[in-house]
Amino acid sequence: MRGHKSIIAARRDGLKPSTIFFEVDLPQIPLEKRFPFEDPENYLQTKQHAHVEMSMADEWRTMDWRFASGCHVIMQADQWSDELVELAEKLVTAGAPMVFVASQSTPEMLHFHDGAWEAYA
Repeated sequence: MRGHKSIIAARRDGLKPSTIFFEVDLPQIPLEKRFPFEDPENYLQTKQHAHVEMSMADEWRTMDWRFASGCHVIMQADQWSDELVELAEKLVTAGAPMVFVASQSTPEMLHFHDGAWEAYA
């Protein structure tokens, strides 16, 4: 997982991004082949949107997701899974007031707002 440490550091400095973009299990250019501004840990320092790249293989179930509290979350994943929905629910439980979840494999989208989930197809 990359990008969350810079968000946590910004939150400790009293800053809060309005939106956090999550890319889950999407193909990525290897870090060693990227420019420094393309590293999610540098996005906030280069005035880009808060951004987290992660894999469902990461130890995400034990993560402290409070860095997303009060932030809108937009998640894009390679495909739908029960784990993806579980991750979205963890972000809601951590205090994200609005979560969008979309998959590249289907035209469906989940949207959490006003305390309830809605599905769109």
